[in-house]
Amino acid sequence: MIKKSTGPLPSTIGRVKRSQVKASAEASIASALASTTINGDLSTYAEAMAGPLRDHWKRSIDEESASILLNNTFTTVNSKEAKQLLVKPVGSRWVFKTKRNPDGSTRYKARLVIKGYEQTDFGETYAPVGKLTTFRYLISLVGRCGWNIDHLDVVTVVLNPDVDDDDIYMVLPEGWPEGNEDTRMYAHAPPIIVSPRKALYGLKQAPRLWHIDINAFLLILGFAQSQADPNLYIRNDGILILLYVDDISMMYARTESATEAAIEVKA
Repeated sequence: MIKKSTGPLPSTIGRVKRSQVKASAEASIASALASTTINGDLSTYAEAMAGPLRDHWKRSIDEESASILLNNTFTTVNSKEAKQLLVKPVGSRWVFKTKRNPDGSTRYKARLVIKGYEQTDFGETYAPVGKLTTFRYLISLVGRCGWNIDHLDVVTVVLNPDVDDDDIYMVLPEGWPEGNEDTRMYAHAPPIIVSPRKALYGLKQAPRLWHIDINAFLLILGFAQSQADPNLYIRNDGILILLYVDDISMMYARTESATEAAIEVKA
């Protein structure tokens, strides 16, 4: 049996200061981030190819390139057309990320990113995101009503919408698979210039293009936008969807009809 002390607390135990609480919270956040993203990622293609993980990064580049080509993300501009361009092509680069999977294994991800900061001519870029207050309300609704909640993450989300500007040209980065043979043939290989047909990571208008694309898709599926939050979509069969860029939270009742409808939406 544990006895309850009625005497004064030892003098060595004082009040916890706000600075201590803040430091503890920051340590917890840092620990959580370390479990998913590993620090010390490479910054250039040359570093990746010169390091001991060269084969991992090369495989990741090949996978990313195959996904981009399969999606018809851009068309190649031939050398004659490239000389006649009236606008300067925007550069691109590889971004390397080392991530930790939930099971503890390590994943190496290479992503092709356009240098959006070099863009000088572009339209509207704003895209709304789901409100935190909306998410909190939906979480309380799920807990109170015993609903299901699913998290959906769209793969290569930015590569889905079409580009709304025909005057965007991009130079492919060093290490692009289709340029390797040319690079071996002579020291100063000509840059490979492409015309994007789909949005790319780093493009200034990419978030807006994705929002327009997913909004049209959900409206076709019979969802209606909430007047309180344009990223909250409601359907009359009881399915709620909240968008936050490429993260999709879907809530629905634990009924057979709602579950079947949710499976159709996820498909």
